[in-house]
This record gives sequence, structure tokens and C-alpha cells, in this order.
Amino acid sequence: MHTFGVDDISENAQRIHGTTFSYFDVKLPDRALPGHAVANTTDLVDRDALREHIVTTLDAMVQEHGLDAVIEALESADGLRIGPATPAGR
Repeated sequence: MHTFGVDDISENAQRIHGTTFSYFDVKLPDRALPGHAVANTTDLVDRDALREHIVTTLDAMVQEHGLDAVIEALESADGLRIGPATPAGR
């Protein structure tokens, strides 16, 4: 089963104008073009922690829905919305 790694998530994000959300490029297996994960960049100030959260969420989605469904969502025009990170200790 495919798992995503932090190196699959771009370090830089493209801000969605007028919101607190940003697109992160996600390297997809067997694809030339990246997909896009949409995350609230105010959820975590630490960009590396946010990238780790995206990886953890994507891997959980792959286990639940399968890789093809996750790739399809990442490749969609709106990207795949990643829910907020849970602060440590909660």
C-alpha cells in the first residue's frame, strides 16, 4: 500500500486569496503533475508540523478510501481539503 512522506509535500504553499487557506503541492505516484492539498495555514504555525499533519491525514485517507480516490481528490480543481490539526495532548 502506498504511503506519503513529508518529502511528497511542498515546503512552500500558495495562499488562497482572501482566506487563511493555502494549496500545498503533493507529489503523486506515477504522475508527472502534483496534486493539491488545501490546509488552513493558521492551524499550526510550524510549517513542518503542518506538512507532517498533511502526510498523516493523506495516509489515513488512503487506508480508508483507497489510493485512487485520494489521488482523484488531490487532482481535482479544488484540491483535497485537509482538516485541522489537533494540538498535542488532545
